[in-house]
Amino acid sequence: MSQADHFSPLARTNLSSVESTMVRGRPKGDEPTCVLAVRVSIALREQLDRYLDALETRIGLKASRNEIIRHALRRFLEAQPDEAWPAPPQGFCEP
Repeated sequence: MSQADHFSPLARTNLSSVESTMVRGRPKGDEPTCVLAVRVSIALREQLDRYLDALETRIGLKASRNEIIRHALRRFLEAQPDEAWPAPPQGFCEP
């Protein structure tokens, strides 16, 4: 099994878009940021580390876990159709 076989077809086809759209380092700008702690399994962390290693060795893109997680979360939320967003409960009035 080659190294490329470890990645889904979607991941393999989107590597060039990751390189062109991923922001490096701590987010900069006027938008406030916060720290969001996420607990993941060791197996998932190891899979992420293998992906990061492949990005660096095969493509030459050096990225951190935080950059990849931030990018993946942003892409996931952008890909959600408006209908998928939860609706407020009936009778809920916004302040």
